[in-house]
Amino acid sequence: MAEARLATTSSDSPQIRGSKRSIIRLENLIMEAISNLKEPGGSNKTTIATYIEFSREADVAQAFAEAAMKAL
Repeated sequence: MAEARLATTSSDSPQIRGSKRSIIRLENLIMEAISNLKEPGGSNKTTIATYIEFSREADVAQAFAEAAMKAL
């Protein structure tokens, strides 16, 4: 069985890896997906993940297009 490990600093005080802000951001993305999908019985993990993936790709594409227009 694998053991969970804590990251340690030079003072050997344990710290949990990952940031609280990242967790909150992920929770917000999941809630946004569920709200926008509006599936009567709820959304499954695959549907939520697909929604997040495609919506983030659209955000990146839009940001790229805006940056390209500014460069012209």
